[in-house]
Amino acid sequence: WDNEVITAERKLKFWLYDFVSQRYTLNTCIDPPHQNTVTDLCFCPKPICNTENESEPNVTEFAVTTSSDGKFKVWICVDGSVVGRRSGRVLWTCQFEGYYHNLSCCGCGFSEDGSLLALNFEKYITIWDPLTCELK
Repeated sequence: WDNEVITAERKLKFWLYDFVSQRYTLNTCIDPPHQNTVTDLCFCPKPICNTENESEPNVTEFAVTTSSDGKFKVWICVDGSVVGRRSGRVLWTCQFEGYYHNLSCCGCGFSEDGSLLALNFEKYITIWDPLTCELK
């Protein structure tokens, strides 16, 4: 619904629950997350830690968005100092942007243990490693 009076917002917002105030607060807002419409969003069911490379930040949580622009993005929750912000404040940032043969990406899902990421590109289902973003 896009007319001259009202336009749809194309923002990806991550929220944190504050146990003291018993409210959600906006943590990160990405505007826009993709060039076109977001077609799916999924969260990794279990936090995954990258312990193989000491120079990489330890990843606690993953989210993935897919878009009609043919791309998918892997979002990670990191300490703010990793992306030039205040240390101690966690926020979400794009770790990786990918595509598959310039096909439209319309769906995503994680395996139960979070070790695999499935992405739907038109009539193809592809399997990726969420830590390395390599096609299996």
